[in-house]
Amino acid sequence: MDIPTRSLAELFAVCQFLADFPCRWWLGGGWAIDAWFGSQSRDHEDIEICVARQDQDAIFAYCAAWQFFTPVNNEWAPLPSGERLAAPRFMLQLQRAPDRIDLVEGMPPTFEFLLNEVADNQWMFLPEPSIRLPIEQVIGRSPWGMQMTIPEILLLHKAIYRPRPKDEHDFQRMQPHLNSVQRVWLRGQISRIHPEHPWIGQLA
Repeated sequence: MDIPTRSLAELFAVCQFLADFPCRWWLGGGWAIDAWFGSQSRDHEDIEICVARQDQDAIFAYCAAWQFFTPVNNEWAPLPSGERLAAPRFMLQLQRAPDRIDLVEGMPPTFEFLLNEVADNQWMFLPEPSIRLPIEQVIGRSPWGMQMTIPEILLLHKAIYRPRPKDEHDFQRMQPHLNSVQRVWLRGQISRIHPEHPWIGQLA
């Protein structure tokens, strides 16, 4: 079965759609790796937008015309009306409602929000909350114009999966461009979480 992919035009359409979103948002996932370079290097199955968990209500209000889903037993399941995601649940998929009219041309049929742990302007890594940084240090701006997750945080998230082919692609593209501070930090954090991870030696 062919896996649907999201195009660069669809990514820009989502960013245009979120232009008036009332809370801070930033790009996550594999698209954020490509965005750092300002060029697409592989296919992407989804578009992932990061927001602070406490801003969920703004998502439901701003995107009220969409249908909401979250993973249950590795399948997307409808989110009951009025329910909000509590940690460790963090993935919220929006799917086009049958009668919805797009106000932004080129919107994809689905995109996702990733809920991030942010408190007192401190961002916390969900699997290991002892890993934390000021939120301003977690977000940068890409050549494409939108804000996005910094490379070492992106790769830390991808290191959890030991790695999938798409994560290996993203790591090999990004790691030669990491500076010494980024490499030392990322190697230290991966060593804490997965001491046998193959990326550790490549970050020496």
